[in-house]
Amino acid sequence: MSALLLALATLWGLPPVAEALAAGAGGEEHQLCDVGEFLCRDRVTCVSQHWLCDGEPDCPDDSDESLDTCPEEADFKCTPNYVSCIGTNKCIHLSQLCNGVYDCSDGYDEGVHCRGK
Repeated sequence: MSALLLALATLWGLPPVAEALAAGAGGEEHQLCDVGEFLCRDRVTCVSQHWLCDGEPDCPDDSDESLDTCPEEADFKCTPNYVSCIGTNKCIHLSQLCNGVYDCSDGYDEGVHCRGK
């Protein structure tokens, strides 16, 4: 059964799930993440794949933000109506700019460009 799950996870382009299945197939006991989840390097914690490379560590070992997971060369772009916080892969909606709430860790969204608004 795990061979079938491994094949399906690989076909669906879910390498973290495939890695977890492959690790479990070798006789070692590892956490099995749900579809759409990332297995942290600690092999215990699963986090949403939407949280990968968002500039905010969610894994206890920060592996969801590591260079192995988030290569620097990757061309990161936010979807329309979103802007990237400077120096991170975190996107915030345009409505979060200059709203008095610091959504970017460096405060970019409430920076000097907000004065006079």
